[in-house]
Amino acid sequence: TSSGHAPAIGDKKIDRSGGEAKTRTGSKPKNEDSDRKRTKPVWWTKEEHAKFLEGLQRFGGEGDSLGPARAELISMFIGTRSVLQVRSHAQKYFDRAKRERK
Repeated sequence: TSSGHAPAIGDKKIDRSGGEAKTRTGSKPKNEDSDRKRTKPVWWTKEEHAKFLEGLQRFGGEGDSLGPARAELISMFIGTRSVLQVRSHAQKYFDRAKRERK
């Protein structure tokens, strides 16, 4: 809206295509991942996992967690995995390491 505030739930959106205006429902905004269908899991290769471990060492970090910025660096370093895939792999890796320390 032109008043400088975000539209509230139920506010009308302006439809510039000439069609009927749509009402906001309060649901989360769509992002590019919401349209993707789940694909069959692809196992990490030994080479990808080795680069993952090297990335963990190279890009530092504290404890058994992997923040988005560090995950992005590791993703770019690996070159074949997305940030989400790196974060998921890290979570499983850290969980497994924690179990083995007990």
